[in-house]
Amino acid sequence: MKPSNPTNANIGMMSINGIDVLDIFFSVSFYESVQMPIRCGELTLVEAASQNFLDDNSIEGIEPIEFEIQGANEHTYYFTGRLNKIKSRVRSASKSTITFEFASEAFALNEAIRVTKAYRNTNIADIVNEQNEKLKLTNWRIIGDSFPLTYIPPMLRPIDLVQKLQARAVAFDSNAEGYDGRDQTSESSGRGGLFWFERQEGSVLCTTNQLMNGEAGNDSNKLALRTAMQGASLEDQCNTILQFDVLKHNDLQSTMRFGAVKSKLIHFDMDKGLYHESTYDSSDQYSKEMQELSVTPTRVMSRMYSNENQNPSCEKATPFQFDQGPLAIQQSNARQISATSQVLHLQLNGRLDISPGDKLDIKIPTPSVANTPHSPDPKYSGTYIVFNVGHSVSIQGNALFTKLTVVRSALQTNDATSVKPD
Repeated sequence: MKPSNPTNANIGMMSINGIDVLDIFFSVSFYESVQMPIRCGELTLVEAASQNFLDDNSIEGIEPIEFEIQGANEHTYYFTGRLNKIKSRVRSASKSTITFEFASEAFALNEAIRVTKAYRNTNIADIVNEQNEKLKLTNWRIIGDSFPLTYIPPMLRPIDLVQKLQARAVAFDSNAEGYDGRDQTSESSGRGGLFWFERQEGSVLCTTNQLMNGEAGNDSNKLALRTAMQGASLEDQCNTILQFDVLKHNDLQSTMRFGAVKSKLIHFDMDKGLYHESTYDSSDQYSKEMQELSVTPTRVMSRMYSNENQNPSCEKATPFQFDQGPLAIQQSNARQISATSQVLHLQLNGRLDISPGDKLDIKIPTPSVANTPHSPDPKYSGTYIVFNVGHSVSIQGNALFTKLTVVRSALQTNDATSVKPD
């Protein structure tokens, strides 16, 4: 029978090291984010003072964990991973409360692997494919890529390696422009950045542009903030926003300090012995007011540039072939800020089908007087991209709730502009 309560959760399985713990289960919270290559969470068990789950089963806090939960909308969330530690154990005269941290199996494999292979003229998609295999990730998708790069990792772990390359690589759709000549000044542009993260369906590598255009996830149902739930269908209740908070709506200081609109990069060409200043400009991504405040570069960065350092041949390397730093550093910083110009925090009834990268159509009503129809607030309604997802299930009331962090860019300032490609 289909449940009528949108917070109902059916926990089909919950085990540690193959041992069923449903009889002492209290709560579980689990998280996904576009900024994390693994899923993680916390599990709390409560047992009577006469019980001793840890000692009776020789639990060390590093065993495999597995669970399966079905929400009211009949979507099933399955997780298999490993405990990281026993976070806390509180005992009283009547009961004992145990809290574990857990994460995807890949996090444990990551700690035991060091990458020593030298990557020369290799796309980041090929590198990520190799790391996915090392970490035994399944069902991964590669939808974004970079221009070929060269990097010799100093015995890094797979996750650390990819995160290093995310900052160094130039995304294939970034339209990056730079200069490699003898003039002391030049102009640069582009909108880059890469994300590597784990959804419940599997791992994803995409560019920031693909993420912000909804290509990394699914088009989920429309969500709306409602004040009255009585008589609403189960579908409407599952699509209801219980509460929304504006975490960020522009941030003048961060935008200017990151050099998101204009920045200057001073780099010293070690091969030619030249000093160079590159001015980055992305004014067309911001409002007229922000452009007027950033007439000159608001951030100055510096780095060494050596394009020949990793060149194995005696022939001269093409510009930025072995060192793409001058192309990547400015645009990646700028894109990071512009992509999260507006940030909302939403609380929903259990929605286990929503994952990072999904595109949501959100309707927030305007404040209105009593007994008058609500109309969508054009300022906060519209299309958003899911950045962070947190689900929590508690045995008290069998309650399942979902919390989301959703974002949209500096160009998507309202309901009408949010549907335009970023």
